[in-house]
Amino acid sequence: MFHLAIDHCHQVLLKKLYIEAPTRSPNTDGIHIMSSEGITIAGAVIKTGDDCIAIGPGTKNVHIRGVHCGPGHGISIGSLGLHTHEAGVENVFVTDSVMTRTQNGLRIKSNVVFENIAMENSYNPIIIDQNYCPYNKNCPGMVNT
Repeated sequence: MFHLAIDHCHQVLLKKLYIEAPTRSPNTDGIHIMSSEGITIAGAVIKTGDDCIAIGPGTKNVHIRGVHCGPGHGISIGSLGLHTHEAGVENVFVTDSVMTRTQNGLRIKSNVVFENIAMENSYNPIIIDQNYCPYNKNCPGMVNT
């Protein structure tokens, strides 16, 4: 499901990574981070069929720089609010990165900074969405496919 999962970790440095999966392969997140703090991803190339980097509940202080993402779904902060007492995501910084042929460039949900990002042929360059309910066809403001 994920190429690299970071769960309940502190002060992790990931550097000079190359991750690749077939473009049409579902649920192939490059890096999935949850319930972790102090994560740095620097100098990565990530080509997947899903999120290049997915940042989930309970994650704080994430620094992403020099990442080349695409194809894939871009960098997502998501799947928040699925459970009642779920922890949020705080202090995410993405700098000096490139999104190429991604479905979504950057998907933002809360307190996030993106700087100096280049995008080429991204269908949705930036999505700001604070209501996540992908399986509910009656979800306000959501287009279900």
